[in-house]
Parts: sequence; C-alpha cells; structure tokens
Amino acid sequence: MLKVFAVREMIPSLVWTVLVSIGSLLPKHNVPQQFLQLSDKLLHVLMYFILSFLVGIGLSKQNKYPEASVKAIAIAVIYSAFVGILMEGLQTFVPGRYGDWIDVVANLLGVLVAVPLLFWIRSRCRSEFVD
Repeated sequence: MLKVFAVREMIPSLVWTVLVSIGSLLPKHNVPQQFLQLSDKLLHVLMYFILSFLVGIGLSKQNKYPEASVKAIAIAVIYSAFVGILMEGLQTFVPGRYGDWIDVVANLLGVLVAVPLLFWIRSRCRSEFVD
C-alpha cells in the first residue's frame, strides 16, 4: 500500500525519464557521437535497466509495508516498459529516426534485467523499504 507519495524519492527516476526521452527523440544528427560508439542494443538495455531500477527504488521507498514494494516493482516494470514502447513509437515522427521492434525488445530486456536486482535489494535491505 502506497501511503503518502514523496516526490523527492522519485526525482532520480523523473530526471532519468527526461534524459531517456530527450536522447530517444533527438534527430539522429544531434545525438552525441560518444553514445553511438556503444552497441545500440546494449545502450537500450542499459538505459531501460537504469530507468526500471530507479523507478523501482523510488516507489519502494514510498511505502511502509513489505508487500507494497512488490507492487512498486511491478509498477516500475509497467512504467518503464510503457516508456520504452512509447519512445520507439514516437521515433517514427523524428527526422532521421525510426521505431524498431528489436529496440523495443532491448528496452524490455533492460527493464526485466532490473527485476531480480530490485527483489534482491528488497530482501537484503528490508529496513530501507520498511520503516
């Protein structure tokens, strides 16, 4: 049960969402070359792993009950997957960019890779999630 929503706990995930959105919606010629040197799919996995992780941690810190952190992780997965699919869809409207189903799969893989880590942290640091 999410009691009182504290925006402060969500700032890192909100900032990361904005950065991912900007990076995803920049025209191809405006993307910094350092980012293009990484494997494109690895970059997708990494970006959405971080997003899912930050959202999961931020939401988990919102609650006072252990079962709520499971719900927080589920919400983090749904939110991050939605953002990943949305960004790929919106790229079809950006000059020099296009949405790609393989990128959607890489985004979702990044989201799912964060889940075991979030559960591990939840089990190890119960006191962090449960006041």
